[in-house]
Amino acid sequence: MDNEEGVGREPKRGIGGWLLVYVVLTALGIAFTLLRSLMDLSSAMHPVLWRCELVAALLTFAWYLTYAAALYRLVRLKPGAVSSIKTMIALTPVFSACLPFAYSAVLTLSVPGASLLQVLRAVYSSPSLWGTLVGMAIVAFVWHRYFSVSERVRNTWPETRF
Repeated sequence: MDNEEGVGREPKRGIGGWLLVYVVLTALGIAFTLLRSLMDLSSAMHPVLWRCELVAALLTFAWYLTYAAALYRLVRLKPGAVSSIKTMIALTPVFSACLPFAYSAVLTLSVPGASLLQVLRAVYSSPSLWGTLVGMAIVAFVWHRYFSVSERVRNTWPETRF
């Protein structure tokens, strides 16, 4: 009877359950994204495209290495890790939405006569880009919500304000 009411039950703490799923999936996602960025850079044959890919790769590396540092702080159970992770979760779809703009800006600066507006219109009219961004926003909402209401997160980082 005690277990049904939650009385006498040890509170959930530490990296386990859905928190462990988040950590593993995010670490794999970061590694995959960085590897894909390197592959895109190495496959760019034209010098103009290589410059665009280089800028995209540098921005991607900066962003996801920062995300990896926040994830490391979370795994090490550091104070303030939850707010850092929640920030990274919320801003990653925004970063992903802005990355094509940076790529397009470098492209138009490298190609004489290229119009930034025309390039942006072509890039942002892609259904696959919008599908990716919407999917990222949904996943970000779910994980942000998890970090906001999780009993395990609240017990592991009691100083976190929800």
